[in-house]
Amino acid sequence: MHSLRHAMALLGLDRIKSLAVTVAMRGFLGKPNPLIYQCWQHSVACALVCQELSPIFGLSGDRAYTAGLMHDIGRLGLLKTYPRR
Repeated sequence: MHSLRHAMALLGLDRIKSLAVTVAMRGFLGKPNPLIYQCWQHSVACALVCQELSPIFGLSGDRAYTAGLMHDIGRLGLLKTYPRR
């Protein structure tokens, strides 16, 4: 338990939340097909770009990361629900 608490203290609650959202979304996708994989790569890339740009706009990097990751959540949902279309 001590190492988990230490890791949480080092990472911070916002980063832990961002990681949890990333893992949850990845779990939601399951075994990806090529289109889902491309969309996932795009979402992660956007999340990283948003995190890097966040200081310019005075935003929390972790919140910007989460917003970038979630910006195409509808597209991922549609690809998961209707993979053939």
